[in-house]
Amino acid sequence: MKKLITITSALALAGSVSYAMEEADEEMMMEAPAPSIAVSGAAKLGVKNVSTSPSKTSDGMALIEEFEVKFSASGTTDGGLMFGASLAIEQDAQKDGTVKGSTVYVGGAGGAWKLAFGAPDPGAWSAGGIGITEEDNILRASGQRIALSGSVEGASYVITTNAPTADEVDNQWSAGVTYGAGAVNVGVGMDSEKGLALGASTDLSGVSTSVFYAKSEQMIPWQAAVAEVPATVGNTGTPAVAERTAYTEKASGVGVKASMSAGESATISVAYSTRKQQRTAVDTDGDTDGIQATTLPAGDKTKKIQLDFDYALGGGATFNAGVDQVDVENGAKTTTLEASIAMSF
Repeated sequence: MKKLITITSALALAGSVSYAMEEADEEMMMEAPAPSIAVSGAAKLGVKNVSTSPSKTSDGMALIEEFEVKFSASGTTDGGLMFGASLAIEQDAQKDGTVKGSTVYVGGAGGAWKLAFGAPDPGAWSAGGIGITEEDNILRASGQRIALSGSVEGASYVITTNAPTADEVDNQWSAGVTYGAGAVNVGVGMDSEKGLALGASTDLSGVSTSVFYAKSEQMIPWQAAVAEVPATVGNTGTPAVAERTAYTEKASGVGVKASMSAGESATISVAYSTRKQQRTAVDTDGDTDGIQATTLPAGDKTKKIQLDFDYALGGGATFNAGVDQVDVENGAKTTTLEASIAMSF
């Protein structure tokens, strides 16, 4: 009987040790998950027609063929520090296998903070964008290579800057904050080109609406030709030269968009956006001649109207049909008709 009790106790002890070791292994696995690599992608296939007035010209029917693939790798240290990297490759009519958005990062558990090096999106983009204000990127600061992002109490933030350099002229930065409270989301963005962006969106009673405003100011180097002065009696004349100058460009824009359900899996969206550019000559070489404002590239005022119909086909595919019209004041009016299938993988 004593032997039976001893054997039974030994088996129970062995089982306890085995169970404890399994629990320890599970805890260790939870603390440091195995590194992972993920691949995702998006593609678009369709046709479009672009026509311009008042010249009444048309580019004819053109094919839409776009593809993007993104590679992501991530891991976690035993202490909970996250690390990873990502890059995307684009292919379309203008880009032939262009690499974009390559970043390497480390961060805190749960996304509390993340420090990334590479080519992050400017933080000011956090506020959003609609139509022209999104496509032409009113926020002009560029060259950021470092980004710090994270979330605190329902708010998300992104701060970007370029790599350290001795040339202060190249110091560019951008920052953005977004906050969601129920059905309402707001965003604010700023950058080193005197950029300011404000965005807000809401989803009530099946209707999603968003508004966006942005402005910026930047100085653009430019050269204006100074005509040759022929020699005359008592005057040796002067040769033609390029006057070293620049001009400031102020841009501002606003956009409004509304989307509503058009039946099961279908959505109709209407958007209006406008952008205005103003340019002012600046003399940068210290003399008094400068350049005439009439020689500057023309500023413009542009508006865009968009109407889109989307139908979810399931499996990550969506059919889209839409028309948009871009009207440049005292210039051309361009109308684009498009039908396509967007795919996500």
